Amino acid sequence: MDQSSYEFKLESIRRQVDQVDTDLYEILQKRFQLTNLIGELKKEHNSIEMCETRKKQIVNRLRDKALKDGMSINLLESLYNLIINQSVVDQSTIIKDK
Repeated sequence: MDQSSYEFKLESIRRQVDQVDTDLYEILQKRFQLTNLIGELKKEHNSIEMCETRKKQIVNRLRDKALKDGMSINLLESLYNLIINQSVVDQSTIIKDK
């Protein structure tokens, strides 16, 4: 493969990665919108419960998928711990805002 072919292919793949990054961002935005709705619902019903069981369900379900697909379980768990912890912070803020 000559240098120009390499650079063309590399740039093409990078553009695809950029699109996936944009998609991931939009999906995260949607997820946080939904978890904020959960916070609003909990506030309406005076529930301060932050369900550890639900967190375990999410991580376990995705861990099984990661095992099947060959994805790093440590990476997956780290990402979802960050995402879920932020959701808990956001929901706590919503619930406390009266």
